[in-house]
Amino acid sequence: MKIIFLIIFFFSYCKASEEIANVNVSTSAKTVNDIYRPVKTRDPMIASGVYSSKTGASTSYDKSVKNEVAVSTSSKIFEYSVLGIMDFYGNKEALLKNKEGEVFICRDGKIYDSKKKPSAEKKCEIKGRQIILRDLSGSSVKLSLEK
Repeated sequence: MKIIFLIIFFFSYCKASEEIANVNVSTSAKTVNDIYRPVKTRDPMIASGVYSSKTGASTSYDKSVKNEVAVSTSSKIFEYSVLGIMDFYGNKEALLKNKEGEVFICRDGKIYDSKKKPSAEKKCEIKGRQIILRDLSGSSVKLSLEK
């Protein structure tokens, strides 16, 4: 009796597994890249436009801060240090910082301030891990990215 029960159970199990194997999938399985791919990629060198972001420029500012930025953009090229160099879709960009702690972007041979305005007095050139800064008087300085 037990043997007959085991044989019937075995055949019913095999028949059930055949029915499961015949299931057709109409959609392809999603990969990790499909799930986590951003809709729009963002340039990390541009300030964030998200409300209450701590990384972007603030929307409200004090007029005294604005005057300080205007004075500091005419600072000497010897006062800059390199924060980082980035290759973004074939275009190299560098983050520079002056003694006051203000951050500038070196892109396309120009130095941009926090308001994204290019400086007319200074030019820059990125060569590998070095940045060459020049001003209108002809003086230049090489800054290198430290490891």
